[in-house]
Amino acid sequence: MDRPATSPTREAWLLAVADKMAPLFADHNTPLPRLRMSIGFTSRGPRGKTIGQCWSDKASADKTFEIFIDPRSDAPALWKSGAWRAGR
Repeated sequence: MDRPATSPTREAWLLAVADKMAPLFADHNTPLPRLRMSIGFTSRGPRGKTIGQCWSDKASADKTFEIFIDPRSDAPALWKSGAWRAGR
């Protein structure tokens, strides 16, 4: 999924992708959890090689899952590849 011209930021694009994923969760009787997605370094910092990281809702004051995508990664390629589905 290419970043649409209507998304003003990478974060807005990521949230739009999450919204489009909601029906996939619903198909399995699992609502999409409350989440925030942003571009930022993972817990390993800028020297890490991890392309993304999800933090549990237990680590958030407002019980929201936090997903960080490394700013050096090619997020559209990540989503197109399907790597996020396999947890790669």
